[in-house]
Amino acid sequence: FSVSVSPAELTIRRGSISEVKVNLISNFENSTSLNMLSSGSFTPYGALLNASGTFSQQIIDLPPRETKQISYILTANPDLKPGNYTLMLGADSGLISILKAVYVKVI
Repeated sequence: FSVSVSPAELTIRRGSISEVKVNLISNFENSTSLNMLSSGSFTPYGALLNASGTFSQQIIDLPPRETKQISYILTANPDLKPGNYTLMLGADSGLISILKAVYVKVI
């Protein structure tokens, strides 16, 4: 499978929300179950801390040779420090994990 994100760069104000689309593309012959993943540079250990995010679906059944689009809603808490961050979004099949970078500017 492969993963793409849109937009790859975004600017968000503290205290607001923004949506990122995550596209999952199957190149498998059989249906595959994927678990959605996220991490970020908001803390040294990859947690979102003063930001939070949720996927529109956490576990995806991806049919063979099909594409699914999942939404990720990012919330920048009012106390998040302004600056540049990296948000990693993707999926895990159990055999492989693929994450794509979203560059986030918090103002």
